[in-house]
Amino acid sequence: MVSHTFHFPNRFHFILCFFAYASIEFLSAQPVQSDFQKFVADRNQKFSKFESEARQKYEQFRDNANADYADFMRRKWVAFETRPAQPVPVRPEPPRPFVKLGEAAPVAVSLDFEELRLPVRPLLPPPTPAVPIAEPALPQPETFHFRFYGTSCRVRLGAAQRFGLKDLQEETVAVAWQALVSDETDVTLLDCLELRQRLQLGDWGYIGLLDSLGTAFFGGDASEAVLLQMYLLVQSGYRVRMARSTDNRLVLLVPFPQNIYNYCYIAKDGEKYYILDAEAKNHRYYVFDHAFPGENLPSLRQDTPPDLDYVASEGRSFSSAACPALQVQLYPNRQLMAFYNTYPLSSDWQDYVAASLSDEVKATLYPALKGQLAQRSQTAQVALLLDFVQTAFDYQTDGEQFGYERPLFGDETFFYPYSDCEDRAILFAILVRELVGLDAVLLHYPGHLATAVKFTEATPPGAYFLLDDGSYVVCDPTYIHAGVGECMPQYEGVRAQIVRL
Repeated sequence: MVSHTFHFPNRFHFILCFFAYASIEFLSAQPVQSDFQKFVADRNQKFSKFESEARQKYEQFRDNANADYADFMRRKWVAFETRPAQPVPVRPEPPRPFVKLGEAAPVAVSLDFEELRLPVRPLLPPPTPAVPIAEPALPQPETFHFRFYGTSCRVRLGAAQRFGLKDLQEETVAVAWQALVSDETDVTLLDCLELRQRLQLGDWGYIGLLDSLGTAFFGGDASEAVLLQMYLLVQSGYRVRMARSTDNRLVLLVPFPQNIYNYCYIAKDGEKYYILDAEAKNHRYYVFDHAFPGENLPSLRQDTPPDLDYVASEGRSFSSAACPALQVQLYPNRQLMAFYNTYPLSSDWQDYVAASLSDEVKATLYPALKGQLAQRSQTAQVALLLDFVQTAFDYQTDGEQFGYERPLFGDETFFYPYSDCEDRAILFAILVRELVGLDAVLLHYPGHLATAVKFTEATPPGAYFLLDDGSYVVCDPTYIHAGVGECMPQYEGVRAQIVRL
């Protein structure tokens, strides 16, 4: 994520800034108690006037921006050749986990490393509903119902808003765009933003939500659905583009900052605009390439699992070899698994850690873990979590389980029958951060991923990295039965790449 923290229309930023300024100005006054009611009435009158004027200014700005946008849409779209989809990297992994033999104690040794500089993407604040814009006074609008990964959704969208494109020439598309600029579509937009908040969707989820809406509303793989999706995303503040294929279809182009695999893309201005159609086979597209004021770059970052309707999967039992009393039965949400199954594959492991675990899994797992962590030292708590992740899961490489490299989100590790070093490192980092409150980093070796933890109490002995004047002690969730501070023998002396979380 770059240079922004959330995605909502510029009108909301504009109005919120004026509201904040006006509130400071009004509240700075110090009326005497006898004049208080008069002061409040006067303040409310001034604020209402200001609010009305600000909204009128925004509406004028918005109309002008969309009119200019449509004018650019009428110009000849530029031809671009697509670049082939990047295949998922093949990373050689050990066919079996490495098991510690013997009782040798860890020895303190400082390890060499380099920092793997992945793009900095700060945590997103919770989505905020677009409350500053007043809803247009419309007759009782029609309601359209659709489903998003089994979750029932509704927006105010009526049959009168269903349009058709006689062709995909620039003029035709521009006319349809201008028709979308309406009070009726405004309320649809507000409902979509409210769904984004309620379902706790990141950018990928919101893009998918609008795709589901358009597909259900227009039926099938229609260019009209893509145009509606494009319009709602642009009005929501996203930088997206639209293109026409040589077989006369509209497609959405999204410039994610991450490198994602298995999607063709168009290279433009040093960025990759991915064609969000896994079946795209065309090599040439005619792109409408124009920026809408204040657009923001989307990201794959998902800072909390989507809140989808819960459908329990078949339960699985998990236990710890070092703590027989730790037994837990989990039933991950099938709808969430379906959502993650469509998530673009990426090597940005910190995004998988940021997503944490679902409330359903936490509600059962965390009390069981906390019950065993209580009254233990910080080192003993980390050691217990390390053993749990080492011994509760069966190991298999991604190639064996899926046929391709695929990092798993935390909930997926509890859903699929097997996990590898990436999945365990991601899950262990989540547990240490959220249950013990310690900072962790990922350690990337050739063909392997492990973790290191920064202790705030007495630092335990063992292999460690000096980072930011602090010691991060190696904890390897795939080195079975190894304790805190123990590094796999084959990676001793190997320069690790540190991934900050």
